[in-house]
Amino acid sequence: MVEHMLCKHAVTGSSPVISIKSKSEMKYQVAKDKAKRSLAQKHEIRRVALKYTIRNEDTSKQARWRSALELCKLPRNGSKVRVRNRCILTGRAKGVHREFRISRIALRELASMGLINGVMKSSW
Repeated sequence: MVEHMLCKHAVTGSSPVISIKSKSEMKYQVAKDKAKRSLAQKHEIRRVALKYTIRNEDTSKQARWRSALELCKLPRNGSKVRVRNRCILTGRAKGVHREFRISRIALRELASMGLINGVMKSSW
């Protein structure tokens, strides 16, 4: 899988370079997740302000009620919990290393080839 992402380094003998897929080649789930990320970023400040108003005991019940109704009108995909961490190379959703944003499988392959600085596969 990683072999497809590396540009002809075996043939030419040059150093391997990771190619990033264009939007047209991207998987549907990855594109959907990107849309959720942008929507969550767009509505984040408004959502936090409404939640603060709802949880604040000092505000009136009417204001809290209106804030709750307004929060319900915001898009569901605009919530931060709807965003999924995905591998930037393969689009895999499970087993993604947070620091590198790469799945465990791609991380192992790249570390074995020595493409990630400071990371090497241990052997004993």
